[in-house]
Amino acid sequence: ESGESGESGELEGCGGRGVPGGRGVPGGRGVPGGRGGSGKGLTGPVSGVRGVSGGAPGGGDFFERCGLKAPPRLIRLRILDAELRRRVGGLGDVSVPWEEAAGLDLPAEHVFIVENLQTGLAFGDLPGAVAVMQLGYGVEVLGRLPWAARGRSVYWGDLDTHGFAILNRARRVLPNLHSILMDEETLLIHKDLWVEEPEPCGAESLPSLNEAEHGVYRGLKGNTWGVNVRLEQERIAWDYAWERLAAVF
Repeated sequence: ESGESGESGELEGCGGRGVPGGRGVPGGRGVPGGRGGSGKGLTGPVSGVRGVSGGAPGGGDFFERCGLKAPPRLIRLRILDAELRRRVGGLGDVSVPWEEAAGLDLPAEHVFIVENLQTGLAFGDLPGAVAVMQLGYGVEVLGRLPWAARGRSVYWGDLDTHGFAILNRARRVLPNLHSILMDEETLLIHKDLWVEEPEPCGAESLPSLNEAEHGVYRGLKGNTWGVNVRLEQERIAWDYAWERLAAVF
């Protein structure tokens, strides 16, 4: 199935990484072994527990079979405006279950959604703005946050096939979502920073992308600029990125 068939087809085509942070350890993808611990090589009691669900802890039935309560699904936010921080007790960096995030009094005018944790931590203050970090394919949870739906939302992900697949999912719940720094010009002027995308998304079409975004997606899938090209967002010089992010205002 392609991305045109909806959520299940898109996940099947793109590896099924439908959980926050499911794309590996942020900031570590440019170094050998930096895509996060897989648990391979575990022995003893831990390996036995893994066998309960036939996969890594966090599988759908792991906690149920072990008689454990599943941990809450957390969302990491940075609140980039002093007035908005006052509404949440002065906090500027918050990890909170999404149900509680939905109830926050955050009349944000701008919501930046970024793939990488270090990228989100680099943001300076911006008027009326909140940054949401590291959701991976779990971006659809944003549709459950009333304040995110009301603000102007901007997505910046990796310039690779999975980055566009995540954008596609996010736009299903935030139809007016804009993308930034995911265009052909950004890709080509940072050619010296490209790395290889090991497992490109398999979906042939991502129907929520606009024409320009889909053109870049097709170019990446078709190896127009090279084989499995990827530009990770954290590799882009911050002064270059920040100038364009601040221009949103």
